[in-house]
Amino acid sequence: MKTDPQEQMRAQKAAIVIVVLAMAVVLWGVVVPAGGQPEPLNPLGIELVGQTELLAGGPAALRIVVTDHAKRKPAYLALVSIRLASQDGGYVERLFVGRTDRYGTVEASFNIPDVEPGQYELRVRARKDEHRDEATQTVTIKRGYQVLLTTDKPIYQPGQLIHIRALALRKPTMQAVADRQVILEAADAKGNKVFKSQQTTNAYGVASADFQLADEVNTGRYTIRVLLDDQQTEKKVTVERYVLPKFKIKLETDKPYYLPGETASGSVQVDYFFGQPVANADVEVSVKTFDVELTEIAQIEGKTDAQGHYEFEATLPASFVGQPIEQGNAYLQFDVKVTDPADHAEQVTTTAVVAAADLDINAIPEAGRIIPGLENKVLFILSDPTGQPVKGRVRVVSAEAIQPGE
Repeated sequence: MKTDPQEQMRAQKAAIVIVVLAMAVVLWGVVVPAGGQPEPLNPLGIELVGQTELLAGGPAALRIVVTDHAKRKPAYLALVSIRLASQDGGYVERLFVGRTDRYGTVEASFNIPDVEPGQYELRVRARKDEHRDEATQTVTIKRGYQVLLTTDKPIYQPGQLIHIRALALRKPTMQAVADRQVILEAADAKGNKVFKSQQTTNAYGVASADFQLADEVNTGRYTIRVLLDDQQTEKKVTVERYVLPKFKIKLETDKPYYLPGETASGSVQVDYFFGQPVANADVEVSVKTFDVELTEIAQIEGKTDAQGHYEFEATLPASFVGQPIEQGNAYLQFDVKVTDPADHAEQVTTTAVVAAADLDINAIPEAGRIIPGLENKVLFILSDPTGQPVKGRVRVVSAEAIQPGE
């Protein structure tokens, strides 16, 4: 049986009409509630800008922008409130109430309550005329501490006792963290945990413990650690065997400062602590300066005489790099290493400066600057490159104005 093409086209059009009518009925049921009146769309919109990690008991800020989409402009004088709520809804506290400015913005500042750390919600509500809107931002609230970890000394020998002390303060108020559990730990140079003690802070936020080192331990840099909640603070100490020096070295230079190109002279006197001089000892003198790093400019070697004495000389370069920390002067360092016939070595270091001239002159106007057209009193200070005062006469030959940019 053949189908008329026109009838087939009419059937297809009828099917399309039925589908469109069905979709219209569905949409009408969504837009129009049971009462038959269309539900108006909320024209207000809220945008939140702020931190997602906050400090319990500390200040916080949140920028809220409310827009009236129906009028296509900021929602002026919209009433905005902020509440902090736990995710289970068991805790809710209002933090802020205010109104938007002409830009639809509220710069909200408030304090976070001293709640338990965890995940919370900031619930922001806005109301303008009969319209309302709400936005939620999930935040993490933490507790912050300032912990000072100290030991009684920086270097220990095997078998000694390490006194550990921790002072815990609460951020941001810096009040003592009292009656809180802390863990004090120690790990040796290889990372092995060799000590652990759980303590309770006193009313002043202090906890302490003693760590007894064994006679045979791994030497090196030990890590002392304190753990408070999820915060960790560390300090390094050195555990090593050390012996007292067998002799002393007295190092002297002929001048406290030098000029470029001068010859620097010095003397070394080496004596055992029981009074005898260290004769025939090897002496190494290294003269260094600092530009971008310590640079050796002279290396001198020799031996002490029968009286344990040695003298050296070094010719300085014609130019140096001045350092701001030395007020424009250059830095000079003398490193001396002495090795006695028993192959025991000791080292000493002394420093000096290299200046451009023997005299520094500082002029200080009474008013802080020279004032044209008035009588100006100027204080002149004379000193040598080491800062020692120098007695002398000052004569002002002429004074010329310096134009800006010169």
